Amino acid sequence: MKQVIGSIVFALFCSVVHTVQPNGTSNVESPRIIGGLDLDFSYAPYVLFMTLYNNPHCGASVISHYFAVTAAHCVHQKPVNAIALHGGSSVRGSGGHWFYLEYYKMHGSYNNFSLANDAAVLKVTESFLAYPVGWGQIQPPPSRAIPVNLQIGHYKLVSQATCASQWAPLGVRIYDVMVCGQPTYGRTCFGDSGGPFVCDGHLYGIVSFVDTPCRYSVPQGFAKVDHSKR
Repeated sequence: MKQVIGSIVFALFCSVVHTVQPNGTSNVESPRIIGGLDLDFSYAPYVLFMTLYNNPHCGASVISHYFAVTAAHCVHQKPVNAIALHGGSSVRGSGGHWFYLEYYKMHGSYNNFSLANDAAVLKVTESFLAYPVGWGQIQPPPSRAIPVNLQIGHYKLVSQATCASQWAPLGVRIYDVMVCGQPTYGRTCFGDSGGPFVCDGHLYGIVSFVDTPCRYSVPQGFAKVDHSKR
């Protein structure tokens, strides 16, 4: 874990910035990027908004399905259950999805006075959002309406066991060459097949199948890219 943390290069987030004063003391500065511009989520799908006791606190960044990184000073001596992360939206605290921590691990050589090695890894209790994009139907059947502009949806990965249990009553078997996602905002439908399913900034699956009404309640199926490479 220490090697993972030590290898991370951090970006400047729109978050609480911990600074060191000329006299060697540290201070918390403005919680925003001064002179910044509004940014659409699609340009930075890895970014997370962190709250502490439901108050704006810091930023973080997704690095894998269940892990994110942040500055160690953002979590230093903070209770795990007081921290929450919001992702999948350009609007702070609105839309998208909330994630909660299982634990965090600060860099083993973090110094809270000098801020050396100011890095920490966060483990969340459920997977971060993945997303498909496409020009498929924007309303469930019997509508056949399709968009002019490219659409994006937000998904959480679900286990194969959960996926299989929900598809079994429909007579569909889930294989290990498939991955399933539960839509949280927007969902694929007819016409999206063959498009990308992206996780952690990488192509993770190919849009494959949905139930006939394109419902939110049933996980949707994607072909695993790593099983399709030849």
